[in-house]
Amino acid sequence: MQKTHYRWMLPALFLQFIAVSVYSRDTSLLTERYHMYTTLLSPEKVYLHTDREVYNATDTVWFRGYLENASYLSEYPESNYIYVELITPQLFRNFTGLTTASREGKDVVVRKKIKRIGDVFSGYLLIPETISTNRCIIRAYSYWMLNRPAEYMYYKELEITNPMKDDLVNKMVEKKVRDRDEYLRLNVNDPYAKQETVPKDYDVQFLPESGCCLQGIQSVIGIKSIRENGFGAPVYGEVYTFQGDTVTTFTTNIKGFGRIILTVGEKGYYAVVRDSTGYEKRVDLPLSVPNGVMIHAVQKVSGKKGYAPSDIISFRVSCTQNVLGDSLQFCLHNGTEIYHRDVLGNTDSSYLLSLASLTPGIHNALVLDKSGRIYAARPFIVLPSPLKRLSLSTDKENYGPRERVVCRFRLPNLDTTLYRPR
Repeated sequence: MQKTHYRWMLPALFLQFIAVSVYSRDTSLLTERYHMYTTLLSPEKVYLHTDREVYNATDTVWFRGYLENASYLSEYPESNYIYVELITPQLFRNFTGLTTASREGKDVVVRKKIKRIGDVFSGYLLIPETISTNRCIIRAYSYWMLNRPAEYMYYKELEITNPMKDDLVNKMVEKKVRDRDEYLRLNVNDPYAKQETVPKDYDVQFLPESGCCLQGIQSVIGIKSIRENGFGAPVYGEVYTFQGDTVTTFTTNIKGFGRIILTVGEKGYYAVVRDSTGYEKRVDLPLSVPNGVMIHAVQKVSGKKGYAPSDIISFRVSCTQNVLGDSLQFCLHNGTEIYHRDVLGNTDSSYLLSLASLTPGIHNALVLDKSGRIYAARPFIVLPSPLKRLSLSTDKENYGPRERVVCRFRLPNLDTTLYRPR
């Protein structure tokens, strides 16, 4: 009987063991880094609601604020103070200039530091009598939130009127103060001048779905169009190559949102944007990249009254061959934990996720390497299901007149299940 030798199999088994060990170490390091972020560095979020939306000068803005950490695993308690500011348009005087004596801008006119009492931040702001009629902004943030850009703070628009100043401006218009020589010499911009009915320009942006467009791969590009006053503007138009060939057409909804599906090449594209008034503008589309990663997501929801078991969100991850060797991983997280991680073994991968199995909130799909560098990101939102009931509890059963009632709400916990299509 011939003896079988297995010595030749040892190097292959040893290499496979090393590869598994390295991958396990890399994935555990990634999980450890994310856990440190969610426990020690996760951002705070503040929400503010006011007693009204419209105020007069010298009125009092009463508000209540709520602060939560974005991660449920944070080891630090939320901040004990928040800062609330009132930002209004101001006329800044320039006493040294010879041609321009003033300019318009926005500035903080009132700032309050509010301490937490129980679970809420209660306070008020006094609107100065010098404020002009305009739309102002109330902003709220904590000291910890200063580590992030200002866009992550809480903003809300308020309408403020000042009848006394309005009467003064009307009298100035009647007396034709604008036509006087000294008024023209000062070159003061009238903040109460009526706005033109047709805006002068649109801010039109073409945004690739997960941050970039790969050459030769079908991409979804979102469209966002807003007016100078910040409101959405419905537009339409065509997309051209730089040689003048028409590629596709597009139309946004009344809020200025739309999208196009385009297979981009090496050369660039531009769009001709139009509106119903005859306005026209040229906008260059983002350039495509030869190497990278792209995530495409599609939600399929059967109804409007909660998610059914058949409601899903599907992901398609496309990447080029040269970045596939960077040990790329497809991860899903909800701001608190990474609930799925998979190594990308092909240039094209697909995933299906049950929406009913996800907790409500903002989730993120990421493609990153073992060092934590993000190649592509695609956020998506899961709405709370009305079919799932909230649990409500109070601190006690009986209360006296005008006695404080402490209520606690708890969302139901749901399991997360991911399906890989074969």
